[in-house]
Amino acid sequence: DRWTDGTPGEIFPAVLGRRNGETANGRAGAPPAKKGRGRAREREQDFPARLRAAYEGQFVGRTLSLVPEEQKEGFTVGYSENYIRIYVQGTLARKTDVRALRPFKDGLLAAPQ
Repeated sequence: DRWTDGTPGEIFPAVLGRRNGETANGRAGAPPAKKGRGRAREREQDFPARLRAAYEGQFVGRTLSLVPEEQKEGFTVGYSENYIRIYVQGTLARKTDVRALRPFKDGLLAAPQ
């Protein structure tokens, strides 16, 4: 009787083998994952960066409020109220309004107002 022990292989013999998760064709384990899909995979991996750039691009030319966090390579680096990374050349010590100029590194380059 194939229903006696209740294992998945016993209950679903067409999909799984009779014991230990073997597949119906007798090979153990799941089928191998598909390897690379070329350009489609590259587009998928690049999608978050393109989405971020499109979102940040909406704020170029606008005034943003910068909360400075660190000084790095001659820039004050911080975040806007919209969680956009902002770079301002020079030193800013406190919350300041800045105008976003253009995309820069992983955020926007801005100038103090």
